[in-house]
Amino acid sequence: MMSCVGSKSRSPGLQLIRVNFDPPNVLTSIPGVGPKLAKGIIHFREIAGYLSPDSLGIIIRRPLDQEDNAVVGLPS
Repeated sequence: MMSCVGSKSRSPGLQLIRVNFDPPNVLTSIPGVGPKLAKGIIHFREIAGYLSPDSLGIIIRRPLDQEDNAVVGLPS
């Protein structure tokens, strides 16, 4: 299982990354997301007001897989 960091926890030991709320340093916990891309996610979030799984997949240039969906706080 992937290691996760976030501001809310659903179960002990697994913390959810809330892409519509968490700061860039937490977003870098998503595989393939570095500091620059995390800032881009924040910028998109500020403009659009909300990130869907599809829009996050476009930003990170790959579809979200099951592991990503398990840790990213987005509705399916």
